[in-house]
Amino acid sequence: MVAVVCPVCGRTFHVKPYRMERTPALCCSKQCSGVLSVSQRFGAAQHRERRGSLNPNWQGGKIAVVCAVCGKALHRTPYKAAHSAYHFCGMACVGTWKAQHQSGANHVAYRGGHVEYYGPNWGIQKRAARKRDGYKCCHCGKTQKKNGRALDVHHIKPFRTFGYTPDQNDYYLIANDLPNLISLCRNCHKLAEYGSIPIQPRLL
Repeated sequence: MVAVVCPVCGRTFHVKPYRMERTPALCCSKQCSGVLSVSQRFGAAQHRERRGSLNPNWQGGKIAVVCAVCGKALHRTPYKAAHSAYHFCGMACVGTWKAQHQSGANHVAYRGGHVEYYGPNWGIQKRAARKRDGYKCCHCGKTQKKNGRALDVHHIKPFRTFGYTPDQNDYYLIANDLPNLISLCRNCHKLAEYGSIPIQPRLL
């Protein structure tokens, strides 16, 4: 080990000889090292040798690409250029691209769309479900008053899986049967839709 004096605080410390060769101005701590500039720590000549094309890790600089929406010329690092299928100049173009390519049936979380009509008995059944559940969320216990509106009524087994077609079958009767309905507050309903709370497996 070689004794070295910190150029910032004057403290003496010991390092291995090879570190002296790599970094002429060694400091005793990260705090002291942060005081010195890169050129002071490595030497101005050596610092120049580490920049740009002289750096052994140089990959050729940024690569020209274009925005996937508006076609604007952009520049990205080789890594980003190789690992990104699409490039964008800003959030406005990101939003435009997602609206065109990641919405509706093209979205990874698409599950058949929202069913507008739950059959002719839906109004009666959802009111009956709220009354049966005491006008409280069956998961967190929040009352209808605290919910700020009527509680949501959630299909434990999704309505769309019953294959109901208006004027062609009456499968809505099974889908809207009370054992398949549960009252939830707004927050718990969102969680139940994405399977984030154990309501569905517990009641099935």
